[in-house]
Amino acid sequence: MKCLFVYRTASLDITDPMGIMCLIASVRKAGHESDLFLTNLEKNLFQSVKDYKPDVIAFSVTSGSETYYLELIKRLRSHVNFVSIMGGPHPSFFPEIVEQEGVDIICRGEGDEALVELLDRMQAGKDYSDIKNLWLKKDGQITKNPMRPLIHDLDTLPFPDR
Repeated sequence: MKCLFVYRTASLDITDPMGIMCLIASVRKAGHESDLFLTNLEKNLFQSVKDYKPDVIAFSVTSGSETYYLELIKRLRSHVNFVSIMGGPHPSFFPEIVEQEGVDIICRGEGDEALVELLDRMQAGKDYSDIKNLWLKKDGQITKNPMRPLIHDLDTLPFPDR
């Protein structure tokens, strides 16, 4: 499976998107392809996404940026077919964002195991509607799965992928 992260950095942002780098490392360790496109650095974001041909596009969303990402998902859908997943602080605290047009899945809490499980099941053609930490929308119905336990041994996670 190909999982693309699309992220907008602030013009003065000098920090690395550590959460995304950790997720990319977990996805790659599990044998899936993954990349990160920064919206303000791509010359033609829509063509780049179309050329990459992702199965899943993931968005790390903070409160205040949700409207930007909702609009971006709508625009991306006119260029490529994909499953959208939102993670990060905003969907964790406001999971009802899954009700918005274009949002297929949200991840509440840690995504390291949930995202890999989602990609594994999608690749195998298996049902993924019961994955813990994920809320999914299908045919207008929302499945609200419970949270999984936190990862206590952080040494089991791969180093962030730079």
